[in-house]
Amino acid sequence: LTLLDPYLFGHEDWVPEVGRGVAVAGSRAANTPGHFRCVGMAPSSEIYLVDFGLDSFYKKGTVDSDLNKLLWAAEQQVDIVLFEFGTWGITFLDGSTNLEHAMDELSLEKGIIQVAAAGNLGGKGKHMFHEFPEGDTALDVIVPRRWGSGKAKKYSPSNLYLSLYWEGEAEDIDLTLTLPEGFPGKVEGEIEVPVHTEEPVQIGWDLYLTSFSAKSSRGFMLRFVTVFRDEGQGMPTGVWNWSLHNNSGAQLPVHGYLKDSQTSWSTSVKFAKWKTSYTTLCHPATADTAITVGAYGARFCPEKKIGKLRYYSSRGPRMDGVLGLDITAPADPYAPSPNLTKSVLVDGEHMFGGYREFSGTSGAAPHVAGTLALLKQFSPDASPAELLAMLAKGARVEHLMVSKNLAKKWGHGKLDAFAAAFGDSPPEFPTAEETIEQVELSPESVAEPSPEIWDRPEPFPDVTGAELTGADPPPEKSGGCGCRAAAGPSGPPWALLLLLLGVRMFLHRFDAWRRL
Repeated sequence: LTLLDPYLFGHEDWVPEVGRGVAVAGSRAANTPGHFRCVGMAPSSEIYLVDFGLDSFYKKGTVDSDLNKLLWAAEQQVDIVLFEFGTWGITFLDGSTNLEHAMDELSLEKGIIQVAAAGNLGGKGKHMFHEFPEGDTALDVIVPRRWGSGKAKKYSPSNLYLSLYWEGEAEDIDLTLTLPEGFPGKVEGEIEVPVHTEEPVQIGWDLYLTSFSAKSSRGFMLRFVTVFRDEGQGMPTGVWNWSLHNNSGAQLPVHGYLKDSQTSWSTSVKFAKWKTSYTTLCHPATADTAITVGAYGARFCPEKKIGKLRYYSSRGPRMDGVLGLDITAPADPYAPSPNLTKSVLVDGEHMFGGYREFSGTSGAAPHVAGTLALLKQFSPDASPAELLAMLAKGARVEHLMVSKNLAKKWGHGKLDAFAAAFGDSPPEFPTAEETIEQVELSPESVAEPSPEIWDRPEPFPDVTGAELTGADPPPEKSGGCGCRAAAGPSGPPWALLLLLLGVRMFLHRFDAWRRL
């Protein structure tokens, strides 16, 4: 099952520029090996696509509609669920939401693997973390005039959102706001922001504010402030002077997130200071049992960035300290696009119509979901925890990945489907003279799973200076999420071996692919 954001997948009243559902399905399971140049990670597996966001709780409906889709998926006896959407700042991010609990229940009780894209919030300035001292501290937010490539687009969202998270009580924080100069009809001086607003508070000409707070079952407070006006009129540009007053009597660690109704993942509104790309995992990739996927550069990104972590890839840990990120996979796959009818120029060559680059952690996650479908076919009785252990066992750690916060950026390392299935001792492939009957795949040839990996109470330790073997993953981690793609018929073992070898070649030899 692949669960899609409708604003990128499309529905009967709106046709997107690029169909995310087609791109994800193609990356995951397209075509037949040997007959087509572009083949998905798990050809012949079965796919269900669900338009997950159109009536979701953060769009137009309720959380019940989200849960009903997961229940429907369970009734279809899906093996894997892939979440191809993410959000931040408008719900809890500590694994405590009803949707995340449902994901955990399906994983632990039904054995349905949950896979999720980590999100593309890194490097955008939309997340900050700071330990606020007692008393007042300025928390400035910059609202630009323009955004996008070359600042070519006018920034005119109808809604701006500020979210604050901390462990404690609602009374720990008081907020005030001073709007930029020059906005007509604005309330002069500091505007006190109520903890809860019964009705919108007018703070300027056709400009209003609402606020509420809530506490998660895991002890995190969420303070959610919305500033809004009529569609298309935009927001006052310049520096918005928020002021946070800490009433807790001690230093108070606070996470802040910004979001708007126009730019999604793009760089636009941002914090003036304390910006960080850590703790940017998006909901529902924050679920306890989600297998969460980050992204590194593949063959269609700039050459100097190939193999390196993509700047936008969301990072761990979760705000409660759980690492949350499991593995990274190639972004920018060459994926089918239903609305692309002409060839596109890639690296100086015209590539045939119908395919194009599909970037982001949403482009990386289908690689992991497809690999899990292969592993599930190979080991049909393995639990989600055991399959995650196989991914971790096979993940590659390379010298260019070494850093102080390796696990927060990369999880266990880079996806290696072949190593996940066979570990350090892959079986020999048959020669032309050998028969299919001579090939034996025994359970002993599969990398031994570690069920303990599902216990994720602590974040990953620092792995700086760890021996880099290429096959051994960093220390065991926490996190997980899913995507449902039922494994197809269990064909001859040698065919699966050859397919896994092809997957490994795809992940290792981008330059060879470019020359085809």
